[in-house]
Amino acid sequence: METSRTLISGDAFRCLHRWTGQAFTRVRSLTFERVLVMVLRKSVKSLQNVVNEAMSWLGVETVTGSAYSQARYKLKHTAFIELNRKAVVGTMYGDGDYKTFWGFRIVAVDGSKIVLPDTEEVCEEFGTIAYSGGKT
Repeated sequence: METSRTLISGDAFRCLHRWTGQAFTRVRSLTFERVLVMVLRKSVKSLQNVVNEAMSWLGVETVTGSAYSQARYKLKHTAFIELNRKAVVGTMYGDGDYKTFWGFRIVAVDGSKIVLPDTEEVCEEFGTIAYSGGKT
């Protein structure tokens, strides 16, 4: 959390991840940090309810849903990519102490099974393993 907080509040991060040089320069209710955090909260409630809750939680006068949408439009998607890389991936996997499977980091497991056609090309590409039916 501290890495995220430090990153989000930095001027360099804000300047790098806004669409124009004028975006988020004036002192407004919807600062770069507030808009970014509100987007990260990702609620299923109506836009205006999300804005009202966030602004009352912050102790700031509420704004319209339209104002939030316009402010959100000024953010670049690259802010979320950098946050993920530095605050999540860097923190969780930076020390290299994690298990891999075939050289890939395991972040989720799906129990689904799929049976591929038993052709030479498929076996060459994906390999074969034995499963409970006894076939290889």
